[in-house]
Amino acid sequence: FTAAVSFEWTSPGVKNVLLKETRTLLAGPGGVGGDFHATVESSRDQGLEVLRIQNLVYARSRYGKFRQRLRDRGIAERVREEMYGAIKDFDSLFRGRLKLTANGTVTVEGRTAWRYQVTLGDPLPPRAQKLPPPVTAKGGADETTLRRLAFHELRAPRALQGEVLVDAATSVVLKARLDGRLGVKREAGADAGAAPGEAELRLVLDSQLQQIGKDPQLKAPAEFLPD
Repeated sequence: FTAAVSFEWTSPGVKNVLLKETRTLLAGPGGVGGDFHATVESSRDQGLEVLRIQNLVYARSRYGKFRQRLRDRGIAERVREEMYGAIKDFDSLFRGRLKLTANGTVTVEGRTAWRYQVTLGDPLPPRAQKLPPPVTAKGGADETTLRRLAFHELRAPRALQGEVLVDAATSVVLKARLDGRLGVKREAGADAGAAPGEAELRLVLDSQLQQIGKDPQLKAPAEFLPD
C-alpha cells in the first residue's frame, strides 16, 4: 500500500507553505495480525519506520537505528491503522463531506473494482453532543495553538473532486485520487489574542494497493538496539 499526501497552504501576502508526505506499507500473510513493514516520510526530512515480524516489533526514526519495542504495547496496531487511514483523515478534514457516486466497474490488479466519482457533499447536520472546550494554560493559549484551533473550528470545504476504486469482492479500496480545497477565514476579534486572516489549504491524496497476494518475504532487521 502506498499513499502520497500533499498539503499546500496559501494566504494573501504570505509565502506558500508546502508539505509532502509518503506512506508505505508492505503486508505479509496473516491479515491484520500478520507481519508488516511501515514507513512514513515527509519533505521536512522527518519520518518513522516500524516493523512487526513474528509478533516482535522494531521501530526507528528516519535516520536512527532500529530499536526493539517490547514495552510499547499497541504501537504496531496504531501505526498500521494510520498507514491505511489516509482516506479517513482526508474525509475528517473535509467534515465528512466526501460524496461518492457509482460510475461502473474497472479492472485493477486483475480484480473487478467499483468506480466511484468523488464530489463535495452537502454539510452534515451538527452533532447534538459537543466536546468540552480544551484546557488552556493560565496565561491563555499560545499563538500556534490558537491557529490550530481556528483551523479546526473555522475550516470550510470549498471544492473536492476525485475517484475511488473499491474491490467488488472484499470492499477494500484499491486505488484513490482525491483533490480538495479548504478555506479558513477568521474575522478580527473572533478569538482573543488571535489575529484576523484568511488562508486556503489544498490537499491532494494518491493511494493504491499493488502486488496483491504476493508475499514480500519480510525479515527482522539484522542489527537493532535492545528495548
